[in-house]
Amino acid sequence: MKLLTDEKTFLKALVYGRSGTGKTTLGVTAKNPLILLSERQGLVSVRAQAKRIGIKDPSTLHMDSAGDYRIISKALAKGPVDGELLIRPAREAIGDKPAVAKLALPWPDTVVVDSLTDVARLVEDGLDKEAPMPISDKDGLPIKDMRRWGELMKRFRKIVLEFREAPVDVLFLCLLEDKTEGEGSDAVRMVYPTTITKSISEQMPSHVNLMGTSERHADGDGGFKFVINFSGPNHTVFKTMDGVNAVEEPNFANIAAKVAAAQVTETAKPKPKTQNKKSA
Repeated sequence: MKLLTDEKTFLKALVYGRSGTGKTTLGVTAKNPLILLSERQGLVSVRAQAKRIGIKDPSTLHMDSAGDYRIISKALAKGPVDGELLIRPAREAIGDKPAVAKLALPWPDTVVVDSLTDVARLVEDGLDKEAPMPISDKDGLPIKDMRRWGELMKRFRKIVLEFREAPVDVLFLCLLEDKTEGEGSDAVRMVYPTTITKSISEQMPSHVNLMGTSERHADGDGGFKFVINFSGPNHTVFKTMDGVNAVEEPNFANIAAKVAAAQVTETAKPKPKTQNKKSA
């Protein structure tokens, strides 16, 4: 048991959208970010955005497996070591085992997980290697039974929850799923993040503080602009917080600052200075 009255809070947000709507570039706008990329080509967008907004290239790691995310989440849970995120401590050569260099990065203010859609894919790839799916005698296709689905959801949720507890702001990025179920008057449209399953996607608002969609709109001059929506139609999953507008510019550092400012209580705000008026 721990008293949380004076505990520092951290923002956990999820932004999801179609490809090409500025999700990766949004991550670069976060305060002092560590970007976890699941696809190497995303580094082009990261560097281009860094140059565009006038900052040095942020720390970026390529994530090859679901286990890589666990390594980072555990390093975050331990907190900074001499101001660094110690991912792998140095190890001297022992017998036939060669020496291992220390892997450490400057401690981040924000971790960007790009993307949860690929985390789901890597979780499934890992399970397939550990326990290959049986093949159906009828059609020769792999059999994915309920037990397997349950294990996939458990592993995916564990990664999400570990980052949710990290002592830094976290921005999860994700692709968007847009489906219509039913026909005619019974048709129901649903827009939600693409993860392991629809049920997991529908649970994501309970794992984050803030949730919105990335969109690209024509600007009327033949070009386009990016925006982040935190409000919209009922068929789209959102979660908002005090201080955040329904539509925000794609600058995550500014969005996080607005959330932090809105959390300051009236008693904690500095009182306005009063001036003594001289009597006439």
